[in-house]
Amino acid sequence: MADYKLQAQKRENVGTNLEELRKSGIIPAVIYGKGKENINLQVERNSFMRVFNKAGENSLIELEIAGEGIPKNVLAHEVQTHPVSDEVIHIDFYEVRMDEEVETEVPLVFTGEAPAVKDLEGTLITNKDYVEVKCLPANIPHEISVDISSLATFDDSITAKDLKIPANVE
Repeated sequence: MADYKLQAQKRENVGTNLEELRKSGIIPAVIYGKGKENINLQVERNSFMRVFNKAGENSLIELEIAGEGIPKNVLAHEVQTHPVSDEVIHIDFYEVRMDEEVETEVPLVFTGEAPAVKDLEGTLITNKDYVEVKCLPANIPHEISVDISSLATFDDSITAKDLKIPANVE
C-alpha cells in the first residue's frame, strides 16, 4: 500500500493544444505499465506538487482515477518542467506490479560531519547524489543515509559497499 495518494481524471484533450489546461491549474499526464494500455490523464497541479514534494520519483503513489474503482500503484517516472518557468508541464506515471522487481534511483542523504572538512578545512565533494536500486516496489527506500563522519583524511572515501541498505534491496 502506498503512503501517498493522488486523484486524477481521464483526459480527452490530447496532442499539442494543452496550454488552456495548464493555465487552469491542470497538468496533463499519462499512465503506462508493462502489458498495460496507456491512459491519458490530468491531475490538479497543487495536489500533485504536495504529493511529489514528499514522495519524489522513487516512492509509490496510490493513483485513483475518477470512475475506476481500484487505485493504481504508480511511480512518478518522469516529470517534465518548462525550461524557463520551471513549472511542471507533463507527468509520466509508471504503473508497477507489486510482485515484480523494479529499478529506480534513490537519493543519498549525507549525515554527520567529516573531520577532514571540519578540522583540515577541506571541501566535501560527492560524486553521486543518488544510487540505483533493484527491489520490489513495496521495499523501495525513500532515501539512503550516508554517514560522512568516517572521512578523517583527504584520502578517505565511502563506496557503495559501505552504504547501509535494507536486506531486501539490491
